[in-house]
Amino acid sequence: MPSFFDKTNFINNIYALNIAIENHFGQIFDGDLSRMIYASNQYAFRKRVKNSSLIVSNLHLPFINYYLTDISLNTDRQWFNHILNVQGVYIDELGKKMKVVPIQAQYESTLFIQRFDDSLNAFYRFLKDNSNETVLYPSVTVNEQEIDFTGVLSYNFSFNTEYNELDWLEQNNIYTIALDFNFNTQFLYSNEDGFGISDEVILEFLTYKTNSDFEDDDPYETLKEYFDINNQVLPVSF
Repeated sequence: MPSFFDKTNFINNIYALNIAIENHFGQIFDGDLSRMIYASNQYAFRKRVKNSSLIVSNLHLPFINYYLTDISLNTDRQWFNHILNVQGVYIDELGKKMKVVPIQAQYESTLFIQRFDDSLNAFYRFLKDNSNETVLYPSVTVNEQEIDFTGVLSYNFSFNTEYNELDWLEQNNIYTIALDFNFNTQFLYSNEDGFGISDEVILEFLTYKTNSDFEDDDPYETLKEYFDINNQVLPVSF
């Protein structure tokens, strides 16, 4: 189904942020992004099985799901500036101004892992990540010029949290860590054309996701399908 709105002047910061999130959290899996699943907590197992040749009894643990739950103006940082909002900020690479609106993007996320000592190890790493300010720098292209924006990460941890499929988890000795997090970041606006995420960035990301070379006439459409909230799967019984 084609998009209702004209995307000519739409900078999809959220997709760019999602790619940066996967690259960052994927480090705990030595860069194996196949262990990063874009799905809600409710559909994590179903999406894990759907996106691979796995069977329900073997989810090839560990893996992390994450899912955008909210976007708001209620940021933790005092970044709002009326001049940036109305007149914009001058970008040297573009030779033009872009308008900036600070936002907070909130995600739900869970790490599923098989061994208790491994869950402690993972928690150890995530606490270190949260102990110092973690800043990601997603990138978008404007008139073929790459522009970075910031995403400041903060966590809301819960160790070995309960999950909807509790009986299945207990029977299969699965441990969970709730990794809900948010990013203080920005939406970018301009009247100029030529916005987006570069095909090079998208293709590199998709290659890491599929562990193979990826070819498509429209990489952005493939990326859109991956992050589409309607691309969830129906419940099944475990």
